Amino acid sequence: MTFVQPGSAVRQLVWEAVPDKYAAPRVYASRTDAQAYANETGGRIQLLVTFPEGNVRLGPPPAMPIAPGDVVRRVAYRLQSWGERPLEFDELESARIAAPIGRSTGIFQILWIGPHEVRLVGETEYVNKEEPR
Repeated sequence: MTFVQPGSAVRQLVWEAVPDKYAAPRVYASRTDAQAYANETGGRIQLLVTFPEGNVRLGPPPAMPIAPGDVVRRVAYRLQSWGERPLEFDELESARIAAPIGRSTGIFQILWIGPHEVRLVGETEYVNKEEPR
């Protein structure tokens, strides 16, 4: 799981078309080509973005484009447990600490990228805290 820090710049981005079932995602340079394959297979598209920290899948696709060289302006971490209201934190460790005991909980990183602060949601890290013994 790669988490990106404020100030990190986009090095590269490509579009991934993720089919509905039984097929591996395909990578495309253009959103149009990725969307065509996703429509054909009943799938969806997402961005695969390379930062200095590593690769991150981001979605849903932004209305405003981002480009290589755009900088992460700010980040937040959303804690989501099934049946609970999501909570947002400025620090990853705070989100991990706040995860409830005995429940599988997802932590999503939210990134605001570029001069227009395009908001994108990253992949999920799952936290499973056990009851103390």
